[in-house]
Amino acid sequence: MREVSSKGLMSAKLRKPLTDPAPKSDQAQLVQSLARGIDIFEFVLESAQPVRILDVATQFGIDKSGAYRFLTTLERRGLLSKDARTKAYSVGPRLRRWSSRLRDRRGELLTSVRPLVEQLAAETKATAHLAVLEADRVVLIEVSSGDSVIAIRQNVGDWEPLYCSAVGKAIVAFLPDNIRKGAVERIRFERHTPQTITSVVDLEVEFSRIRGSGIAFDRGEQNPEICCIACPILDEGGSPVASIGISMARRLINGGPDEQPDAIGSVRAMAERARRRLFAPAD
Repeated sequence: MREVSSKGLMSAKLRKPLTDPAPKSDQAQLVQSLARGIDIFEFVLESAQPVRILDVATQFGIDKSGAYRFLTTLERRGLLSKDARTKAYSVGPRLRRWSSRLRDRRGELLTSVRPLVEQLAAETKATAHLAVLEADRVVLIEVSSGDSVIAIRQNVGDWEPLYCSAVGKAIVAFLPDNIRKGAVERIRFERHTPQTITSVVDLEVEFSRIRGSGIAFDRGEQNPEICCIACPILDEGGSPVASIGISMARRLINGGPDEQPDAIGSVRAMAERARRRLFAPAD
């Protein structure tokens, strides 16, 4: 959520299922099968109680033998567990291991970068934040308020759309081509302001510009009163692990966010310092 002072102006929250329309080639059919398996796994994951074969068959419009094959495959990979008595399926041990590793990595990211977020807020007097990609959105995992006469209210756990937030665009622009294109195809564009990008073509042009400059902007694309600047934090291979940025009230600056050289310089510097803290080899 973004709010300017007490005006309560909020960004929209967008969500779209991850499954793409059914492809036609043999190779694509294999990908479709993988997508169906992921959907079934997500169905079990989000179910309030263990799931039976019939539940999956009914939910996805497939026969029971097909549902059994999907569930058995997921079970053998450790993603699901099957109760020997009830024959129902629930989340397996591998996901718990993955979740533990993800928490450890996020904890390392926060420990290393939190002081830089705070410093960025102090330098720019803007609200600074750290974001990571989760499925088809970016989530704020750290927020620090700057000493500004007009505060941009954001909270840890708030999420931002990929196509009209600086922190989202900064990450997605640097994803591998196939992953980026898949993410873009799943976007449901909604025009929040006259500046909002609402087409795949225009968004890819924007991503190309971001890759060239290394910096992303939100020029009032979610809320006309708010603009943002963000940079990706890239790993050793050039893949984004997070983004760091600031949100500012437009009435406090002259021109757009891309006309703020001091703020842009601060965001760039903090992203580079974060990269070195996380990935630079020890001396």
